[in-house]
Amino acid sequence: MYFDNFTLGAIAIFVIVLLVFFGLHKAQQSETREQLEALERRLHDLHSVQPAASREAREMCAAIHHLHPGAVVGEHFQIADDGNGPYISAWYMDAPQPSPRELADIVEGHREEWSVRGYREARLAEYPSIGDQLDALYKARHGDDSDLRTIDARIAEIKADHPNIDRC
Repeated sequence: MYFDNFTLGAIAIFVIVLLVFFGLHKAQQSETREQLEALERRLHDLHSVQPAASREAREMCAAIHHLHPGAVVGEHFQIADDGNGPYISAWYMDAPQPSPRELADIVEGHREEWSVRGYREARLAEYPSIGDQLDALYKARHGDDSDLRTIDARIAEIKADHPNIDRC
């Protein structure tokens, strides 16, 4: 059987494309497997560490939220307490993990504010007025949500500055 140069070239290109495809597929499988293993380790961490319910653990959690307002306990970090005080048992964020001294300084600086219901009064003193919020809602319902976005951003800042330590 005789193959001309065009046919041999086409077969060679097809084989090369096939090899590249399978190579990329194998690399993607490996990456996906690594991601699944990392997720499995995080899920294991979530289920193996009992949440610390002590006030000190909640204060540590609030201090972490003070540093990283978007951080979610269980998703971005874990706090545990084995009887010797709370500690960060897992840290999943790209940001550097805060030191125990750094967290203790934040707690000391905010302890009075974080006393029972103290955060509520601090938030209420800084929130935009109800009238301003209602006016922004009215404007948003009529197509202009710029005031509402500004108020929402301000409320998010206030919540970050005065966290509810009971949410941890």
